[in-house]
Amino acid sequence: AWVLCYSHDVRNNKHWFGRYAGDADGYVARVCNAPVEKDKAWKLEVEVTHAVNRSGLANVTGHALVYMYKYGAPVVREGDQIIIPDKWQVIKNSGNPYEFDYAGYMAGRNVYLRQFVAGKDVHVYSYGDEQLGWIKRVHHWCVRQLEWYITDKEALGLMKAMLMNDTDMLDDELSGAYEATGIVHIIPISGGHIAVFFFVVAVLLAWLRHRKYNWIKYIAAIPLIWLYVVVAGAPPSAVRAATMFSLLGVGFALQKNQNGINQLLATAFILLCANPAWLFDIGFQLSFIAVLSIMVFYKPIYKWIIPAHKITRALWSAVAVSIAAEILVAPLVIYYFHLFPLQFIIANVFAWLFMGIVLVLGMLLIVVSPFYNVAKFIAGVTGWLVTWFNKLVYELQQLNFESFSRLTLTDLQLVLLYASIILISVFLM
Repeated sequence: AWVLCYSHDVRNNKHWFGRYAGDADGYVARVCNAPVEKDKAWKLEVEVTHAVNRSGLANVTGHALVYMYKYGAPVVREGDQIIIPDKWQVIKNSGNPYEFDYAGYMAGRNVYLRQFVAGKDVHVYSYGDEQLGWIKRVHHWCVRQLEWYITDKEALGLMKAMLMNDTDMLDDELSGAYEATGIVHIIPISGGHIAVFFFVVAVLLAWLRHRKYNWIKYIAAIPLIWLYVVVAGAPPSAVRAATMFSLLGVGFALQKNQNGINQLLATAFILLCANPAWLFDIGFQLSFIAVLSIMVFYKPIYKWIIPAHKITRALWSAVAVSIAAEILVAPLVIYYFHLFPLQFIIANVFAWLFMGIVLVLGMLLIVVSPFYNVAKFIAGVTGWLVTWFNKLVYELQQLNFESFSRLTLTDLQLVLLYASIILISVFLM
């Protein structure tokens, strides 16, 4: 583990561009993703490829953030190579006790430096339209279909984020409302999205009723899920979720005596071998803790009540899943985001229903996009659902007490809280 962590940390690479900071005349960098518009600047995520000095070009490596002020700035697009000055600053937090640990989050992505630069100091070295791989081209085509048919800006921003992992149009106020109600997990592509696609595959293969054929559903779902992840641009959270599902799916398909928790932890081990920094990634922690919590607590909670009606059983099952996940997730949410959403049960039940319907509609919209009338109808239904759900989220946000949005946990308190949960669970179960 130590060797893996050391080799993964880009600061230990002798070619890391940060070693030249302060001594170079400039840098050549490639824009990795579509620029994100801020109030006064464009936020660029770049891969630095060369350091420029009097002796020529030196090959370097590493990722960084560049905030390019709009005034006098050139038009920069994904894939372009740009020349930027040597004005790097270490990414730091402001020190607010309720602030999200942005520096730690970026360090987990091996990004340690950023710079704020005037638009006139950035020069486009070469345009990269033709250098984009087929994955990016398919991704951009899918995004264009959403932009063409969905006219409401807020709905479009949410759909692009949920379906294609594009957050450039995601409204900050809306994102804050999702966070305050405990359903922000439905926005980034993660395990919930993968579960929806597996459910669709399982429905399509429902004619395979015998349990001994269940393995076919898992094996059939794996390539379809990876196809979606690739089309969505292969964001790290989606790759983690797809990898986890693939390993779990193969395990369920091959093993007669299934051990979900063992397979979950084996998956975590394999993923951490690929990228040890994910251990400190909030998304990685929350996704695995949530799945573990559901595996441990769902069945005992579901047995509290056995509704007679089929619909009430389905609703109670959704409520039980929400409660089960929250047991181990809540301490981490308080630790990182300093809030506890009291309305998480109601919000999560609606969120799961909403996410499942909207994801299916969004993918269907992209598939039928050549047929204008059909696609326009699906886009109208999707836009109405997103608008209605956003209004519901804003209403639910008002139900949370202000005091529950200013919570803190120290490292020791977090450990003690988890120890208490484990001991109480052992005693009750």
